[in-house]
Amino acid sequence: MKTVLIVKLDSIGDFIIFTAVIEEYAKLYKGCKIDFLCRPYVKELFEPIPFINKIMTLDITKMDSRRYVLYKWCGLMRMKFLTYDTVIYSVCTRIRVVDQLISQIQSPEKIALEEASQTDPDQQQSSKKIYSRLIAAHPAETEMANNISFVNALGGAAPLEAMPRMWFKEDDQDVYQSLAGAYSLSPYGYFAIAPGAGYPIRYWDNNKWADLILRLRSRFPHKKVALLGGPGDMKLIESILRLLPAEEQAVVNLCDRSNLRVLAKIIGNAFLLIGTESSAVHIAAAVRVKNICIMGGGHFGRFYPYGDKKDNRIVFKRLDCYYCNWICKYPEVKCLNEIEVDEVWKELDLLISQDSGFKPSPLREDGP
Repeated sequence: MKTVLIVKLDSIGDFIIFTAVIEEYAKLYKGCKIDFLCRPYVKELFEPIPFINKIMTLDITKMDSRRYVLYKWCGLMRMKFLTYDTVIYSVCTRIRVVDQLISQIQSPEKIALEEASQTDPDQQQSSKKIYSRLIAAHPAETEMANNISFVNALGGAAPLEAMPRMWFKEDDQDVYQSLAGAYSLSPYGYFAIAPGAGYPIRYWDNNKWADLILRLRSRFPHKKVALLGGPGDMKLIESILRLLPAEEQAVVNLCDRSNLRVLAKIIGNAFLLIGTESSAVHIAAAVRVKNICIMGGGHFGRFYPYGDKKDNRIVFKRLDCYYCNWICKYPEVKCLNEIEVDEVWKELDLLISQDSGFKPSPLREDGP
């Protein structure tokens, strides 16, 4: 039986975008054993996918740091003992240490995206030594579009309108119901708020988050607000909570209270989600929950939005310095700091108005 390794050592949001085409790989390599190499904290999203044979993990942050020389050496040695018929690395911006890892794997066929920005002759030559096939990336296209064009270049037939999805384990619904019961969260009885963004440069102002939450509670007094995030978002969310009145009991802190699949259940049963450009908005799109993304200009439009723009909405302040790759020339990130609560509220009104056809439908017991 032929073996295939798909290398996905990127973030949660990148993985969720990739799920739009993951079943196409299963069709393309039907009858093959398909393994994945991913980051440790993304592994739980891979676990319920039925056509995955094995999941291996590597901490790419440690692999790319001079502080963890032994970890990097061990990672490279692990790769030397892997043998596959085909290795696939389909990211638009390849990481050099991942190229190094793949170079150690024993495989006659290694396929990757050729970076349009890779103009250094030495890097180009190195890529040609590592990979047997390089598929042209299209820098003007979105990450979603490049995922679709890549798998189709391999012989797949992913539609242009492909959308991400989530898989769940049998007990995820029970865990969600237990958590929702503990906080009295009924389906569509709460707004999901996800203020974290991976990097502080992408944060929206805490005072504006607090103002937005209070407006939600004033206009929708029968709906709660659930603050969501991972371990790294705890201080941010606690700071926002401190800005709210002490008597406000309908705002609950669910930061780091569940795994990613249960988080998807929480988002999937929310009235809608408001967040920054992070994994939460990608999860909302994957479970078909209407959402508003407060977006800066660093990678504007590359990763989000996709799908139905009426459901997956963005709020932004366009400046001439957009597409800066988050290397901001200002003391403060103007493209985010200049977005006001009123602008978010306007999108909210459009999203939930009768004219928008807003008709939420609850997640099925087995997920979307």
